[in-house]
Amino acid sequence: MHRRIPLATAAVVLLGSLVPACSSDSNLAGKPNTTLGKALSRVQNTADTRHYVEFGSPADSLRANGTAFADGGYRLAVGQGLGLLLPVSKLVQEKLGFDPLSADYAITAGRPPSTGGLISGVNLGGTGPRLEALGGKQIDGARGTTYRFRPDHRIGYDDKLGRAFAGVPTDLNVVQIDGSTFRRGSGKAEVELTDASGSSLLDDGAMRSVAGCLGEPLAAVLTDQLPTPPARLPAQRQPRPITGLQTIGVGLSGKRGAQPLEQLCVVADSPARAKAIGTRIENALANSVSVRANVRWSQLLERSKVTTTGSVVNVTAYARGQQRGGLLLQALPAGDLPGLSG
Repeated sequence: MHRRIPLATAAVVLLGSLVPACSSDSNLAGKPNTTLGKALSRVQNTADTRHYVEFGSPADSLRANGTAFADGGYRLAVGQGLGLLLPVSKLVQEKLGFDPLSADYAITAGRPPSTGGLISGVNLGGTGPRLEALGGKQIDGARGTTYRFRPDHRIGYDDKLGRAFAGVPTDLNVVQIDGSTFRRGSGKAEVELTDASGSSLLDDGAMRSVAGCLGEPLAAVLTDQLPTPPARLPAQRQPRPITGLQTIGVGLSGKRGAQPLEQLCVVADSPARAKAIGTRIENALANSVSVRANVRWSQLLERSKVTTTGSVVNVTAYARGQQRGGLLLQALPAGDLPGLSG
């Protein structure tokens, strides 16, 4: 069974103070016509969802990596967006009758206990009866067929669902089948987080700009939280305060046989502050040390490029040598982004 801990598990603890909301759309891009953009358009725009969004294209990531567990350069992208269902993806296929790693895209948003997720583009033809066999009871829902297993946010290990999925005590409390879309959450409101009927995350200017900057990643994490430096960081290496930062996105892009592309996108509240943040990141990539890896960023990443357009900073780089991609995906929850948290 795949036991890699999903990014969401660590990130909700390690991301720090809330960054001020976006105040102006004057330098922000239009809505991106991308898979990431499509996924964000299905998520409600709330303080919880802006706090943390994990996105992935499981089927594309699997093709890029070769297999789910091989080290084909894109292993860290495989299954992102599935949240706490990633470690039990084989069990999902066995117990619920669909393979989450075959999905067109998946997204998990929010912070505990208000977390919800969506898996899109999977065959759910036989899933309903399986949910009922595990104790799911049909309830009224906004669309499709909604099943409740437990009261909202209730942790359960001793019921049928808990015995089948011991690693996800609340993530499947309420689930919904809607065509080829599978929604799940710790409660009914959390299931509805990924059924935006009003304002979506793509309507948030800063989130939209980060999505446009990232393009078509295989995996990405977006947050309006300022990363918290690692606790073990010496006082003399604590980063200078950052002002004007609104939203951060990290991503991993590429295809099978190609060197993975690392991405970091930052939206600031003004072009001047974006330029200052870009300079700070550029200096860190050249001169600072990754606390997590204990080596210079220049030894981890090559062909780094930092560009600033309006209020958006776009950083691209490639993992040096034979390292697998996803260094920045790991750095964000670890509070170790170059120039931003160390």
